[in-house]
Amino acid sequence: MNNRFDKMAQDLLNSPSGAKLSAHSSELQKLADSSDGQKVKEMLDRNGGLSDAFEKGDVEALRQKLAQVMQTDAGSRLAKQLSDLMK
Repeated sequence: MNNRFDKMAQDLLNSPSGAKLSAHSSELQKLADSSDGQKVKEMLDRNGGLSDAFEKGDVEALRQKLAQVMQTDAGSRLAKQLSDLMK
């Protein structure tokens, strides 16, 4: 993803609520680099959908885009892996 998203992710990891995520940063990176992670990144970046919605602060468009991704096999598998990791 682009630098804005990388910075957002880093800011989240450095926040108090990101402590649990930080403890799993290497596992999260492996998930992001996985085949499913790459597919999800491509889906989120397709046609600038996510970045455009993010820049405009369009929460409904963000929700719709994420919902679409979650309905795919790759998105569903990645969400389950993330959920399992955070247990």
